Amino acid sequence: QKDAIDHKPDLVMINVGVNDVWHAFFDFQNIQFYPQGNLPTGVPLAQYREKITQMVLAAKAAGIRVVLLSPTPIGEILDGPENRRLQEYIAAMREIALQNQCLFIDLNAPFREVIGTYQKHAGKTLNLLAADGVHPNPSGYRIMAFTILRGLGVPTKDIENLEVKK
Repeated sequence: QKDAIDHKPDLVMINVGVNDVWHAFFDFQNIQFYPQGNLPTGVPLAQYREKITQMVLAAKAAGIRVVLLSPTPIGEILDGPENRRLQEYIAAMREIALQNQCLFIDLNAPFREVIGTYQKHAGKTLNLLAADGVHPNPSGYRIMAFTILRGLGVPTKDIENLEVKK
């Protein structure tokens, strides 16, 4: 409400999910990974679905156009347990967008494509598109910007020389 609706925007983009999943797998206080993803600091899928739906309905009720942006990968181990679970959250977000006539823009797929292609030709790497595994670096931001603008209907020729400044 206070972060978006109260400002009366024409458009709101909702991009959530990384921390909801990541925090179920990683104990930040003790710096320990839990491969089962059973920490209580994560957000269960049902609650994630409920909260996004509430945000979408509140924005739409205020006459605001809503775009749902899928979360980007958690780290760059694409077949890791966090990213396998994240796919369920992305599917839920896509479903919510469909049910509520919102635009859904998939940011996860292009990240996975770039990371996967790089790893195929250069081996496993860390932080190719994200400075710390989750927060995008300039290359990650460029993919996000390009994907969002294309998703909003901006022709590729108008954004192919886009500069992303930090």
